[in-house]
Amino acid sequence: MKTILFLMITVSLLFAETISSFQFEGNRRTKEQTLITISTLALGDTISDSLLDFAEQKLLRTELFALASITADSSVVTIRVAEKWSIIPFVSFQGNGSSLSLINTGLYDANFLGRAATIGADYTYLIGTHGGQLFAMKDNIGEKNLKLTGRLRTQRVISSWYSKTGQSEAGFITHRKSVFLSAERPMGKKVTATFATTVQRDELSDTIGGASFDSLNSANGFQFEGSNLAVVPTASIRFSNFRYKTFSYSGWGVKGGYGHAFESDFGGYNSFSLGAQWYKELPLRSNLAINGDLYGADGHGVTNLFYLGGMNGVRGFPDNFFRGRAIGKMNLEFRIPSLNTQWIVLQHAFFSDFAVVADRLTSLESAQQIGSSGVGIRILSPKIYSFMIRLDYGWGYGAFTSRGLSFGTTHYFRPF
Repeated sequence: MKTILFLMITVSLLFAETISSFQFEGNRRTKEQTLITISTLALGDTISDSLLDFAEQKLLRTELFALASITADSSVVTIRVAEKWSIIPFVSFQGNGSSLSLINTGLYDANFLGRAATIGADYTYLIGTHGGQLFAMKDNIGEKNLKLTGRLRTQRVISSWYSKTGQSEAGFITHRKSVFLSAERPMGKKVTATFATTVQRDELSDTIGGASFDSLNSANGFQFEGSNLAVVPTASIRFSNFRYKTFSYSGWGVKGGYGHAFESDFGGYNSFSLGAQWYKELPLRSNLAINGDLYGADGHGVTNLFYLGGMNGVRGFPDNFFRGRAIGKMNLEFRIPSLNTQWIVLQHAFFSDFAVVADRLTSLESAQQIGSSGVGIRILSPKIYSFMIRLDYGWGYGAFTSRGLSFGTTHYFRPF
């Protein structure tokens, strides 16, 4: 029996077709060579269902295409795509109902010159101050399929501190100027390694434009001033096996990262992160998704704290309501569409979030425990790159009770 199986495999390999040429359909903007490079196909490859399926997934993971299919007719491989709009102007803003505090506007091209490269810039106005960034990214570079990313940014960030009873107790403004560079390399079909370096200069103050924390900080014995220069190299590795569709996912992923900051004023610090995700596609094109993250750091500076709240951990609470150097969170979300057209998809979401926050990793036994549940809506377009409007309303429970709306222009979490 083993001899027969060996002969059958040998014969099938002898008569297997290899790729002799490519045909392309639907790529009005994307270069033909770009499609070949992304798919990792090459002339002379032995044609198989697994090879073509993996190439399709590579195309879909770029999220540049609403649809992608690769078929073989004898030795000729045809790559068909439906391109999304990938030149994206955007404007976002936020305020407190009586005044407009932040405006962010910019323009990004996610398929620059048809080469699956992203360039862009944005401008931010925050309470009388100005900032912005320049961004560039290129994927599938060379034989190693490297992904290189660069960012030049100047920004001002307001950090509000709350007491354990939920009262505002302090606040400060960080003016950060930074340069970020990263290189990402696939180590196989499921493994990716990333190396990055950030150089940043932080200047702290109690006042920004029309906003001032002087009185609040003085009343509670806080003072924020001075500057700090830091160089932060990091390394991470990711194991993932996701399958991508137009607006749903299936599969799993785990990741881990470590970084060390060399600082001019605080002596440096170490940080690490762990994460895991699991997606299950269910009937009616619904999705069940579970996300977990753990962050930890040492050090003493105020600009390297982890924050958690409505936008990044437990919906229903104010943004950045909790802070610490040890944070763990878990999110469970069920998404189901009620409208699914070529241009618009409307998803309904039901979620539950849980988190723990501690001052240090050594004090996890006294960590704050936070939980919330709620409902949400996702509005996305299969035709437009990265178009998403998200609204979530959550109810917090446990030692801290709160309720509120969080919104954004991306999924609350998505595959790594």
